[in-house]
Amino acid sequence: MIIREGDVPDSIEAVAQGVTYQLRPDELLLDIPDGTRMHVKEGREIVYSRGPDAGDRDIILFLLGTAWGALCYQRGLIPIHASAVLAGGKIAAFTGYSGAGKSTMAANLALRGYPFFTDDTLIFDPSAKGDGAICFAGQKQLKLWGDAIDKTGAEALDPVREANAIDKFYAVPPGQSEIAVAPLTRLFLLKRALGDATELNTLTELPPAEALQAIRRNLYRPHFAEVLLGRKPLFLALKKLLENVKVSEFVRQLGPENYETAIDYVSEAIGPATSQDS
Repeated sequence: MIIREGDVPDSIEAVAQGVTYQLRPDELLLDIPDGTRMHVKEGREIVYSRGPDAGDRDIILFLLGTAWGALCYQRGLIPIHASAVLAGGKIAAFTGYSGAGKSTMAANLALRGYPFFTDDTLIFDPSAKGDGAICFAGQKQLKLWGDAIDKTGAEALDPVREANAIDKFYAVPPGQSEIAVAPLTRLFLLKRALGDATELNTLTELPPAEALQAIRRNLYRPHFAEVLLGRKPLFLALKKLLENVKVSEFVRQLGPENYETAIDYVSEAIGPATSQDS
């Protein structure tokens, strides 16, 4: 794979587009608000032109984010917006909307001895041989808000953005595994209880149709998937994933009094972290 700074085309013959992107099979043209532009082509090359005020961290954030996700689709891989740990040598992953607590959940479980596997992106390879849903780690560093770093004991590194305008940092998790590929067996859709809900936590296994929609919504940049990968390959891949993965909705209440209880609840569901994970 080639990543380089260079000339980026003004436009492509897009079959789908939004305010910041143009898409066609095997190509993405991305316009970032700071003036940076990226061209991801044929699963083999990312070319970027730097915006006038864009620093290296800003460039890296999008290279490892949207551009990386698009390149995965172009290679027939399925990037899921999820963070994960290992339990018994298998992946337990957490997905949900931005702010649902994916990274914080993974960091808290790592604090309890579950080897940290990936943050933000979990990459499913539908063509992998062998049993199960084989997945690769996307990012081995966490991205955590300042308060989450204080709670989880993670080691803070550089700010995520160059201008340090947001209180979010790259961080080293408490227990990081060098393992980069493993089978995914559990996927938790994180939600927060609303209003006057009284039950502290609920864990509900989703029926196949709901599980399919939940995974589809939580793919990395889901609006890119059908264009860059193709509709049929996408649904065949999701079918294979569902044949091997239990998808559950985990609803938890907010508040510090429920913090440890929620971690206990998930820990019991995924089982112990064994020595074979380390």
